[in-house]
Amino acid sequence: MVFLKILVCLSSWYPHYTSSSIGVIVDEVSKELKKRGNVVYICSPVGGDIELIKPDIIKKTKNFELMNHYYRIFLFWNKCLRYIIKNYCEYDIIWVHHPIPYLWIFLNRYYYKKIIITQHTTFTGISKKSPYTSLKFKLYFFLMRWFEKLFFKKLRDIKNKITVISPVVIDEIEKLGISKDRIIYIPNGVNVYKYKIFNLKMKNIIKEKYEIPKDKIILISVGRLIDSKHPLDLIKTFKIIDNEKFYLNILGKGDLFNKIKFHSKGYKNIKIWGYVDEKTKRELMSASDYYVSASRYEGQPLALLESMSSGLGCITNNIPNITHIIEDANCGFTVDFSNYSDAANKIENILKIKNNKFNKNARKFIEKKHDWNIVAKNYEELFEKMI
Repeated sequence: MVFLKILVCLSSWYPHYTSSSIGVIVDEVSKELKKRGNVVYICSPVGGDIELIKPDIIKKTKNFELMNHYYRIFLFWNKCLRYIIKNYCEYDIIWVHHPIPYLWIFLNRYYYKKIIITQHTTFTGISKKSPYTSLKFKLYFFLMRWFEKLFFKKLRDIKNKITVISPVVIDEIEKLGISKDRIIYIPNGVNVYKYKIFNLKMKNIIKEKYEIPKDKIILISVGRLIDSKHPLDLIKTFKIIDNEKFYLNILGKGDLFNKIKFHSKGYKNIKIWGYVDEKTKRELMSASDYYVSASRYEGQPLALLESMSSGLGCITNNIPNITHIIEDANCGFTVDFSNYSDAANKIENILKIKNNKFNKNARKFIEKKHDWNIVAKNYEELFEKMI
């Protein structure tokens, strides 16, 4: 076995917010890589092992949330590129998550020899499903698609590998001019020891703890409450369903949090939790029966995999990134959440079916394909081939 010195670069606020999907992936895979004897250095805007942005700079912009977010991303990737150029010879592999295209098009081709890029989504794919109609966001996606095309055009003749977390992203990157033999699908993972199936007695204890009814089918939605996730579609659909049959927990915060609370007001079968810590999320998942999502575009959501590992059936929009997992695992159904009445009718019929196979199928599928140990091994084998 070859022991590697690996630099990992990501623009998520790791390690302070490891609840972000990229933060979780980096954290979990890095732990597994270290267990195998590799040396891993994590570089993010606000810490990790390598700090590139001084805390006082962040303090100056923290009162301006939007500026703080985009300024840190730009500043981080700019400094990250300089760090890679200066310390290139120090590392065997440089593993980069979602590099910002309008800066990375300027990196000399030479440096890509050691770089593996993990692309979680593409601007091309997101913009097709974007719910944003304002001129500001239309212009933003137009510019980002343009820079993305330039970026992948530069990569066409370079022999480095690009990994994706969903087979659908393979097609999106291939359409941007990258040959399919350079694109490798390595899925996201789950800590199967933390997210697990609880017996009925334990489930009832958790339901009592959180005042969740024991006589209803429990559904859970986890994710940011923002336009691109379409949480209002979820609320409007479940307001139609007979509230004697189900109880819906919605976990997460975001721009639409107050709007979601307003629209669910008066419905005792819908509870809006806001942000919850990791332990609470695990317990609420373990006490549920179904995971539900109205999102119309995803990479490969960790909440879906965590729910499946917890033994939940799945009810989601019919989007390829998620549908292929549900179909392969045979653990749920898809509905069209943009049609509230049809979605509500279909979900009511689903909830009438007592199919215990869903929870077992979901858990078995995760154990076989999405354990972090398996995911890390796939990355390590790829890194070894690169050198």
